[in-house]
Amino acid sequence: VNHSATVSLARTDDMVRGFYRIRLNVEKATDFSRLVLFQVGADTYNFTLEKKLAMGNAEGVLKQWDAQWGGGKYRTSPLECKGESPWVSMHQAERPWTRVKGPWANRGIIIRSWKARLGGKDAAPWVAEHGGERHRQKYSTIDLVPPAGVTRLEPGDYVDAVIEHIILPQSAQDYYGPNAQFRAALEENANSWKMVQREAAINNPKIVVKQGTLLRKFPDVRIRTEKGSAQINLSGGLGYIPLTFVGLPSHDAGQLLIDGEPLDQSVHGNDFWQSDYDPRSQSWSRTYNIPANAEVNTNSNIQFIFP
Repeated sequence: VNHSATVSLARTDDMVRGFYRIRLNVEKATDFSRLVLFQVGADTYNFTLEKKLAMGNAEGVLKQWDAQWGGGKYRTSPLECKGESPWVSMHQAERPWTRVKGPWANRGIIIRSWKARLGGKDAAPWVAEHGGERHRQKYSTIDLVPPAGVTRLEPGDYVDAVIEHIILPQSAQDYYGPNAQFRAALEENANSWKMVQREAAINNPKIVVKQGTLLRKFPDVRIRTEKGSAQINLSGGLGYIPLTFVGLPSHDAGQLLIDGEPLDQSVHGNDFWQSDYDPRSQSWSRTYNIPANAEVNTNSNIQFIFP
């Protein structure tokens, strides 16, 4: 079994978002007693102690239950993730020791894209609660697992997925950033599954391409340019959206316009964008982070112009 993972972290002004693209390819038949494709917390390191777990999709919650810490075994049967942007929330976390001071956090994951074949059949994502114990501390993890009944990987099986992992303040008082909409959401729905569902439903930008080709939306909105130029309409999203233009002939030429105005987030010159070289295509890419706020219905015309 070959496995790879690419981890991405982008600019943000509301909460931490980590994106994980995982790819698994099965070359030989492989039996297993337990297979975890992605895990929030870990069997050997996990002390955040969320008391409530929930799962759902962009439309709402499908199931919420009390965590059952410890035992070294699965506390739930595998649960199929259904609908658009399926998510899992781990909330109402508590401190493991009284000597731990300061704000605490909740966690969640959102499955932003998923293609898989497991056990020789096309497979949806499934999750399960696993209870563990470490240093006499009991806790639970959320495991992304194969479908119920699958205990053998067949040649040709694979997983290709992008998973968003978010870290959430437990209260509006714990948030010290400038994002007023995020603070308002915390004031209304902090320490509940609704914060993860908000991210799943709203932080899903809509893109209309006028010039170029849309390659993907997560972990970044990625546009293949035409002779170094591109134009899109972008609406929706929360915080900042990473936006990458690929197929550029140069690392330092070109300009990004939003509604006709040049984007300038500089502090020390050209420190608000990132260029990367692709040796296969012998071309460059340019990545920006675009401010977004779907809750006030912004719609931006974005142009990347290569001279």
